[in-house]
Amino acid sequence: MRKRRKLRKGKPLSWNRSLSAFALKGLERLLETITKVKTRLGRTDLAIGGVLVTFWERTNVARDVYNLLRENFGDKLFTTPIPKSVKLEEANARHMSIFEYDAGSPGALAYACVVDEILAGNGRDESHKPIIETT
Repeated sequence: MRKRRKLRKGKPLSWNRSLSAFALKGLERLLETITKVKTRLGRTDLAIGGVLVTFWERTNVARDVYNLLRENFGDKLFTTPIPKSVKLEEANARHMSIFEYDAGSPGALAYACVVDEILAGNGRDESHKPIIETT
């Protein structure tokens, strides 16, 4: 049995799980909450309008997670993932939108594609090719 690590003041906490595992667990909890709200409060109209992948990195794990999301959410999954980006972090730290901070950055361009997808009716805007391969 693995020994549990205690959180000590001033010491970093290390964890052996992928951040994508935490994101999937969070999504699982969201779906459970939606089900509870639907049944307990009678809000049958409550649904996920779309799923946006953020902090995207070009790794096999990320591609596998994307494919899993596609299998489960189909057309609700936006085709354009938002890449992990220092520019996005800097814009956030400066309380600016990415379009104000660096409109030409990969993060800004990705968000612009997502906006186009939303304006096209929460489906995929075919004028934008997905920036990842799912096979």
